[in-house]
Amino acid sequence: MIFRRGWYWDVENMRRYPPESAEKQMDMLRMIEEDDYEGELIFSEDVLDYWTETFEATGFTGGFNYYRANLGGGGDGDGAPPPPPPDIEVPCLYVGAENDTILRPSSSDGMPSFIPDLERHVIADCGHWTQQEKPEEFDRVTLDWIRRKFQAA
Repeated sequence: MIFRRGWYWDVENMRRYPPESAEKQMDMLRMIEEDDYEGELIFSEDVLDYWTETFEATGFTGGFNYYRANLGGGGDGDGAPPPPPPDIEVPCLYVGAENDTILRPSSSDGMPSFIPDLERHVIADCGHWTQQEKPEEFDRVTLDWIRRKFQAA
């Protein structure tokens, strides 16, 4: 199962894989076929069973549509980059992970240009699954931000 702490989802671990490895090539199907996962499971078997049953019943079209719409020209098929996003006029919190292989903290660098009230926080020594790898820190950062931004005076 690919939902593991560290392993593929941690940039420090990724550095040790050879260029032809399934991990370095981000070949998820090959990783599943090789069935050679490292690290501890992030989710319990009960949670994984629930996800499996839900996706078997509902499909994963919604999840795929998100990527279809956001990659490769915004889903219109012409390959042109999507238009710049409109300004977001509400308070926003970005919580990233220092060692995330997929969403590097630098992926938020352009956000202040269209989110005037953005606060960014990077969780140290954490891979892709922030809420599962560092739940106490994620909760602390999130709840602190909510209290500061929205608690009635």
